[in-house]
Amino acid sequence: MNLSKSKDEYGRFAALRMHQGMNLSFPDAATQNWFYGAKLSLLNIARASSGEQTALTGYNARTAFFVSAACARAGFLDESEKIVNALLQKFGAVRAEPFEKNGIAACIVAACADLFIHSRDTEYLRRKYSALLNIASGLHAGSSALRSGDTVLDRNKNSLAYNCLEKRIFPMY
Repeated sequence: MNLSKSKDEYGRFAALRMHQGMNLSFPDAATQNWFYGAKLSLLNIARASSGEQTALTGYNARTAFFVSAACARAGFLDESEKIVNALLQKFGAVRAEPFEKNGIAACIVAACADLFIHSRDTEYLRRKYSALLNIASGLHAGSSALRSGDTVLDRNKNSLAYNCLEKRIFPMY
């Protein structure tokens, strides 16, 4: 394996990707290189966010939403769409407490909305309408049940403290 050749090929590939999407121009080279490095990091994270995961959790959905939004705002609409598609595809397999499932649904609806704001692709919305309607209807029903004080729901398992702190969903705690 020729490492020098591999390095050169990656450099050419990275240069192509750096100039796609949003571009800014800075007066000094260090800041410009930082911007390009941030774009490449975003693309690497986007690739990981749209890949296979064992389960879609509230933490994964929140992270995927922010990465999708960053991609859309940086002009990487294809990457943002891949993340949203992965979220939509994985949502059917979510087995979680109502509070967490509502949080995941909210992230998916927000990711779709953010993608549409930047792409204005009405055909994409038409293709994903039934999945979005199903998720939004479930979110509405779950939120209504929480607001009404439905006794079927276990209030302790639908609290922010239980889902974020006790279950250790967010690794920062």
